[in-house]
Amino acid sequence: MVIEASCLLAGDEEINDRLRAVKDTFAKSFDEIAGRSLLKPLLKDAVGAEKAHELMNLLPRPLEPEREEQEREEEEVVFVPSVIANGKLYEMVLEGDEAIFLALDQNGTVEKTSEVRDGKRIYKPLHTPELGRIIAPPTGIEEYGSDSDLFNEIYSFLSRYHYSPYMWEKKLDALYVMLT
Repeated sequence: MVIEASCLLAGDEEINDRLRAVKDTFAKSFDEIAGRSLLKPLLKDAVGAEKAHELMNLLPRPLEPEREEQEREEEEVVFVPSVIANGKLYEMVLEGDEAIFLALDQNGTVEKTSEVRDGKRIYKPLHTPELGRIIAPPTGIEEYGSDSDLFNEIYSFLSRYHYSPYMWEKKLDALYVMLT
């Protein structure tokens, strides 16, 4: 069932061949079962040494144990507009031409950073040529008063620069801005 599902998901039309290969392998004694280690000699007999070498180089190679461990230890860099890490919310802002993260802690202190480390992940602000031209992130943190004050300010701004034929659409647009 797993083989059939894998073939269907991969668009492999040779389901019967795959099932036969599993059946044939299961019928062999344990000593006869081998993967990559016996493939090269079989290929060499079938297509010649040079072609066998060429085909073997196309197959993914298993990692050596120390290299596999090294790759697991490597840190992953992720580009994001915001991230919650280390108990804080980091938001991307534009400072001049550079994108950085700002975080406001519980004491009201603003922290600036170019990256956030969380375990083996390093989060960095989005980096794109459109930043500052087409994409306009905030340039800082400021107090906005209450949620209703913020809504009224957004609604007023949208009323000046954004056409909506109905008042409810303007209100919905202002709420959408607050949501995003």
